[in-house]
Amino acid sequence: MASELEGRVAAYVRKNAMIPENSRILVAFSGGCDSLAMLLVLKRLAPLFKATLAAAHVNHMLRGADADADEEFCRRLCEKMGVPFLAKRGDAAALAAELRTGTEDAARTLRYRLLAEAADELGCDRIATAHTSDDNLETVLLHLIRGGGIGAVAGIPPIRGDLIRPILCLSRADTEEVCRSYGEGYVTDKSNLSDDYTRNYIRHHVVPCVKKLNPSAQDVFLKNSALARADGEYLDGLAAEHGLEEVASLADPIASRVVRRECPTELDGVKTEAVVRLAREGERGSVIALGNGVYCERTAKGIVFTKEAPPPEDFRINLARTEYAELPEGMSVRVEKTEKDRKIYNLLTSCPLNCDTIKDSLELRPPKKGDTFRRNSGSGSKPLRRVMTDLKLSQRERASLPVIADGRGVLWAYGIGRNADFAEFDPSREGVLIKIEKKVKGESKQ
Repeated sequence: MASELEGRVAAYVRKNAMIPENSRILVAFSGGCDSLAMLLVLKRLAPLFKATLAAAHVNHMLRGADADADEEFCRRLCEKMGVPFLAKRGDAAALAAELRTGTEDAARTLRYRLLAEAADELGCDRIATAHTSDDNLETVLLHLIRGGGIGAVAGIPPIRGDLIRPILCLSRADTEEVCRSYGEGYVTDKSNLSDDYTRNYIRHHVVPCVKKLNPSAQDVFLKNSALARADGEYLDGLAAEHGLEEVASLADPIASRVVRRECPTELDGVKTEAVVRLAREGERGSVIALGNGVYCERTAKGIVFTKEAPPPEDFRINLARTEYAELPEGMSVRVEKTEKDRKIYNLLTSCPLNCDTIKDSLELRPPKKGDTFRRNSGSGSKPLRRVMTDLKLSQRERASLPVIADGRGVLWAYGIGRNADFAEFDPSREGVLIKIEKKVKGESKQ
């Protein structure tokens, strides 16, 4: 049985061109059943591919004496097999706190980081991880549940950079058979028995239900993952011909790939969709936070990714010399003379002023320190920033709010209305009407 499984691995390695001649492979060796089976099979197949082996064990410092015992088990077994061995240690809990992520995700990040260090120290050009077809099944289910989109079906690739998965073609039952055939025992990580981690819950409760419907589900998922990756690689090739400035006009499968390729942090399906929507419908100056200190802003030329939240565009417009002007955040201003006795509606977006009441210059600008405002005659004058805070405007909305001011101060604020500290508009006298329009999905609303 073991020879048949070795043959299957050899064929899979050849099919995916995993091991070029004279490669030195670092085996990620946890001491568990899957990694032990991989080490045993690769030790037997190494001469076939003219390759050499080394092994590394990562201690995540999460299980105290049990983790130390696993490390020692791996060291002794590698000594017995004549495989060069290196143990690496890192504090997964501390990394989780630093990255503000779960321990499971932090442990995976730490593991790959330390394996890369070990590969450098041992002179290896490939790192082999012991993912099986059951792992692929669990990964696809996990990514689908988390909203990974169609890309979730692609599962675990056989090769990613210098990472190879030579036993992805084997099931967990197969790796148990390999260990049994070689007469080798393995360690069991007790944390894998707990349902505290999402993957473990899927392994213990969801996968058995799937396999009850199809006992070979892991093989079906592996084949479908290969098909999904092939489709994805073709679409990736099409997406490579486009940039962020084109996202708004691209079809969804291409637009989403351009966004994920250009974004400096990993995006799930929900965030990818939000970025594409921002490119197509977002107002200029709109910003969304994507996590890990990354933001996406809608600019006049399209979307851009930044590591800091960009400040709103500054604007300062002399209204005495302006009939129409574009503003940040998808707004515009229009200035026109008022007709005698004309009724003015919607004073939250329109500001009528009598010409003889304007003192010095009249300008449209963002709020600034020292601005005061009185919302109605029955209230007292307050700092404008307090009025905006009371109205629960966001920090960005407060920073970019259009206000109309003359030499006396703020006369009017968009969405808030007239400052009651100054006289009301008299429609029987000469005046101007200043209207702020905000574009919504290609239209303007006053």
